[in-house]
Amino acid sequence: MEKNKTGKYLKYAIGEIILVVIGILFALQINNWNIKNVQQMEGRTYLTSIKSNLVQDTLVLRLTIENIKLTLKTLDSTAGLISMNESILLKGSGITNAMLTTHNFVTENTSVEDLTSSGKFNLIDNQKIAKQTLLYYNRIEDKVGAFNKSIEIYTRDIIAPYFMNRYQMDFDYPNSLKFNEKSNSDNNENNSDNLFIINAIKYRHFILSSLSYHYEETITSAKNLIVSINIELEK
Repeated sequence: MEKNKTGKYLKYAIGEIILVVIGILFALQINNWNIKNVQQMEGRTYLTSIKSNLVQDTLVLRLTIENIKLTLKTLDSTAGLISMNESILLKGSGITNAMLTTHNFVTENTSVEDLTSSGKFNLIDNQKIAKQTLLYYNRIEDKVGAFNKSIEIYTRDIIAPYFMNRYQMDFDYPNSLKFNEKSNSDNNENNSDNLFIINAIKYRHFILSSLSYHYEETITSAKNLIVSINIELEK
């Protein structure tokens, strides 16, 4: 009789323990599900922000490309007017602006920077999108950044000193910066100056055309990434 009671109590205790364990496991499962759900929502929020950054990039890049086209047009028209015995700067201030404007591009990467610095990049579940995103920003840093830096250094160290040392500045604020032809210049010096500026125009035309090409590629990459993000967000 006593053994039967002990057996019943034991079975009851084991049953209680099993129910408690099941309850704990169930609670943990719900907690894990909630955590995963919150992470997925946070990941989608980041994807939406990245998409917004990419749209901003495409708008800025498109405007920059249009400005580059205007600069190239100025360079082309000026190059066709130059002769070896006349000053390039007599053609007006347009060429000065064309030679000194760098057309630099700075990407809007606040969302990716936040993901990376906070160690939350794994919130982007779609590995294809994660890879595309990293490739996009790495490409801007490596290729586009290198071109921007090259143009900046060339303009700062070669073109700007050339104008500053040979011509008198005339600030037409806020429209433009003009350079007037220097006085007491001889023909030989003018010939040398014009040969330099002719070659500088050719080089600048080449580097800006290449930069425009890279900007176009960047726009294509951004649009492809936007499409991938849209598909992911619609799931």
